[in-house]
Amino acid sequence: MLMLSAIREKTQGIIATIILSLVIIPFALWGTYSYFEGSSNVNVATVDGTDISQQAYRLALDRLLASNIKPEILQSPEFKRQVLDNLIEQTLLVQNGIEQGYRVGDAELARMIREEPAFKRDDHFDPALYQAVLRREGLNEQSFEQRLRTVQISSQIETGFRESALPLASEKDTLLRLWLQQREFEYIVVGPARFISSTQVSEDAIKQYYESHPDAFKTPEQVRVAYIELSVADLARDYQPTEEQLHKTFTEEQARYSTPDLRRISHILIEVPSGASKEDEEKALEKARTIEKKLRADGDFATLAKENSADSATAAKGGDLGTVEPGALPKALEDAVKKLKPGEITEPVRTSFGYHIAKLTEYTPGTHKTFEQARADVAKLLRDRRAEEQFYEKVEQLSNLAYEHPESLAPAAERLGLKISQSDWFSREGGQGIAANPKIVEAAFSPEVLHDARNSEAIELAQDKLVTLRMIDHREASRKPLADVRGEIQTLLQKQQAQESASKLGSEIYAKLREGQSLAELAKANSLNLEQAQISRINPKTVDRRLVTAVFKARVPQADKPVFGEVDLQANGRAVFAIKSVKEGVPSEADASLVRRAESVLQQRRGAELYRDYLSRLRETADIKIYADNL
Repeated sequence: MLMLSAIREKTQGIIATIILSLVIIPFALWGTYSYFEGSSNVNVATVDGTDISQQAYRLALDRLLASNIKPEILQSPEFKRQVLDNLIEQTLLVQNGIEQGYRVGDAELARMIREEPAFKRDDHFDPALYQAVLRREGLNEQSFEQRLRTVQISSQIETGFRESALPLASEKDTLLRLWLQQREFEYIVVGPARFISSTQVSEDAIKQYYESHPDAFKTPEQVRVAYIELSVADLARDYQPTEEQLHKTFTEEQARYSTPDLRRISHILIEVPSGASKEDEEKALEKARTIEKKLRADGDFATLAKENSADSATAAKGGDLGTVEPGALPKALEDAVKKLKPGEITEPVRTSFGYHIAKLTEYTPGTHKTFEQARADVAKLLRDRRAEEQFYEKVEQLSNLAYEHPESLAPAAERLGLKISQSDWFSREGGQGIAANPKIVEAAFSPEVLHDARNSEAIELAQDKLVTLRMIDHREASRKPLADVRGEIQTLLQKQQAQESASKLGSEIYAKLREGQSLAELAKANSLNLEQAQISRINPKTVDRRLVTAVFKARVPQADKPVFGEVDLQANGRAVFAIKSVKEGVPSEADASLVRRAESVLQQRRGAELYRDYLSRLRETADIKIYADNL
């Protein structure tokens, strides 16, 4: 079936949250409640009697590796402990949530799954696609749906903390007062550019820098690899279906190339309870006929629905059921509605719920493509299906052939009809083309490929693309000759000296400013531009952020005496400023959007604090055992 393309395009929403998201790492591959088939006797932690398996922990790391995080980061002890801490916290969170009665009902769970774009084809939930997505991620329905419940429980708890944290009015006023405060100041910037032309760098200084920085001018260790790539896209390009196949598929897949008739319907339900007596049934029918007579006598449908319909969900909306697709209504009611024109009503129609009177309010006829109109889509469907079938067949062959003939890619390439390509040179930091992928870099510099000259294992670059590679060239790291980097060092030292000169002049100006000279006089004496500014924290205009920070950290001027300061702008030189006045912010002058922003910031901050305190209390009272040797 055509699933890979849909999986590739739609892995988002629920799937992104549960499988791919790095924010809630534990649910990337959760193992606490034995969701994986089989079991492991090795655990990395136990939380109040609940084991977190080494398998779940390692699979979480593997899933993070698949998200293109650099392997060296994943291997750091700090990162490993962070993953484990998140697993522990999520375990505590779910345990406590269940104890407090948080639940996700079956109906809500089904709604979430059916509305998830990753499981839809042509805007409709596709059970086959649902199964394919889960299989692709190594899950089954039970494990995924249980995981989804736990994610929702965690989300409910966190949302509860964040939404219940209401900021105090005094806190909001304080924040708005700070945001709206305006500071008027003048400043000059001594830039390095004015010193570049007069800066001289000696040959001895260049040599000394070169000798004292032996690692700064190295050509890194580099490799070139040969590789073969197996992808659905390439396989699809090589296949052209016959006319007979095109016509057959068009006939079988009519639903893909047509849209159903759509009807917007309102109804009034006179309920007949299950097991009702014949007398009660007759009373319900009589009531329905009375309502029908009123409607045919120009009675208002919405008013009569509100007064009489037993369907409480639609009665308040005048009986509106919304737009209904074929198959959504009980058959008897659907058959009756099909005979209506817009504005017409049915006679009372008996279903298992009782008697319905339905009104057709809108009708949109379905569309049907001809074979010629759908030809290109049908051909693509067949090419993709065939390619995906071949892809699945060839994946195992590729892995086996690369393993059975570790000294060459040729046997696998010949057997599978694939081309052997070559990369450019790249280092452990990566490179261009295929070498931009961290998985390729990791494989290329693995001991098996780099030192043992063996083929790599099949590397999954995407859900529909695999690569196997081997080394063809290797260059050790080497130091560049001084002649090759002389110009680079000279430019670097010139910039450093110019920056030092700018910083020195800025500090001299600041010292004279504090001695009593005006900034305007000092700017003129040193041929510098004197800039004037009046800014707030939320509207710094075009002023350098580092300068803005320094200005608002400085104390408020007293008795009309300016407050002076200086700021290192790094490569941009040094700034010297004089704050002349401060205008306090007035909370009542804040517009509605700024007030909402302040409320949101405070609510998030307070909610996050409460949530962290909650997690801390759970950890403090829990019995947690960590088996560090198993990480």
